[in-house]
Amino acid sequence: MSGAPDRIRRHEPILALVRDVFRQGGVVAMICHAGWVPISAGIVEGKTVISVSAIRDDLQNAGASWMDREVVQDGNLISSRSPPGPTRLLPDDRCRPRLGLAAEPVRCRGLVPGGS
Repeated sequence: MSGAPDRIRRHEPILALVRDVFRQGGVVAMICHAGWVPISAGIVEGKTVISVSAIRDDLQNAGASWMDREVVQDGNLISSRSPPGPTRLLPDDRCRPRLGLAAEPVRCRGLVPGGS
């Protein structure tokens, strides 16, 4: 859905869910423009993140440090600038078991570059 993060961040029940998951130590991941949701939830201040360049200023104005990397993990906040696939958002092996995933990323033919 076009513009989904911008629409989602306007709904307090979604923001409350993101805040609760984050405060309880759950993993919050964002990719592309989805950084708007954690901004509106108030959880990016003091965190290091990556996003598409279009929302870099928004993240920095919300108190985040923006780093130009493929994936950035700062505690339980994980961010990436654009999708090659969701498994690339899990650089820390400690996150994978918490999400019920195998220790190694699963590669699906045609969905992830280099997948078999």
